[in-house]
Amino acid sequence: MLFYAAYESVIGLAIGALVQHGNDAPVRERSAVADAIQSVGDNVIIGDPGIVASVGSLAWIVAVLAAAVAYRGLGAPLLATVLLGLSLVVVSDPRRSGPLGWCASPVP
Repeated sequence: MLFYAAYESVIGLAIGALVQHGNDAPVRERSAVADAIQSVGDNVIIGDPGIVASVGSLAWIVAVLAAAVAYRGLGAPLLATVLLGLSLVVVSDPRRSGPLGWCASPVP
């Protein structure tokens, strides 16, 4: 969660600030601001996909698999284990499948 929060915060704040600046910029400078906004999204560290988002995705996969194995080892029902495993869809594309993945995560 830490890496997802960092990714969303940086992307949201940086792009939000650039959009606000672009709205106040003269018309002839707006294409340069649009290029700057695009470059933030394409950045190798904070962009999509970038290092921060990739680390968050890998950490999520490890955590979900470890939790599923632990729950099953404690005698959790198969359905709970499967639902926990389905929460991995959040890694594929959080904008589209995120809510489904979060709903599939059982609360301990």
